[in-house]
Amino acid sequence: MIPNLPIYISVSFLIITFYALFLFEKSNQLKNSTKALIIFWIVFISVMAYNGVYHFKEGDVFSRFLFLLLPVIFFIIFLVNRSVVYQKRDLRWSTAVHILRFPVELLLFQLAIHKWIPIEMTYEGWNYDIIPGVTSIVLVILLNFKKISDKLLLYWNIIGLVFILFILTNGFLSQELFYTKFGYSVPNRGIAYFPIILLAGVIVPIVIYTHITDIIVLRNKIKRDLKKHH
Repeated sequence: MIPNLPIYISVSFLIITFYALFLFEKSNQLKNSTKALIIFWIVFISVMAYNGVYHFKEGDVFSRFLFLLLPVIFFIIFLVNRSVVYQKRDLRWSTAVHILRFPVELLLFQLAIHKWIPIEMTYEGWNYDIIPGVTSIVLVILLNFKKISDKLLLYWNIIGLVFILFILTNGFLSQELFYTKFGYSVPNRGIAYFPIILLAGVIVPIVIYTHITDIIVLRNKIKRDLKKHH
């Protein structure tokens, strides 16, 4: 764990991870084997981070973070290609996933204050991900009263996906291996520690996957509605 960091930050990341997993399960038709794999992955990366596997070492010529990102990318692609997992989705649950982005941004700002990530990764810098976090609350309320169009929700998901991919790119480029080349104030060291590792290893992948699959679901729904009217 990160030394000399207020305990509420670490606890908050754990709570947000549980929230993400709960909404992920509610939004998808997951097999027990898939759930077991996700639990194994969480335990695995937590142990690796606790033992410093993802930490930058002097002399490194490649990013150790690739050991985290590559398996996640393959897993997202695998689930996206299994439409049976999300085709019967209740969009209220999947949209509610993005509410976690609001408290995450507040926590990232606290990490920046303690110099564990660059300020550029927060809403004080180049990170606008707090916008989907706040607006998702409004959207969930509207969805409960069926007061929002599929097209508006589709555009919101596309914009939200761009935001999360942008901050993920910032997180990767601000690592100790690269940060001076891209003008970041301090290196992004905190992300390699437990439980902050759960942000890149679990929370962000769930957000990205949810956006991609909601975009697919909404596009298909809009196409079906157009055919009915013709």
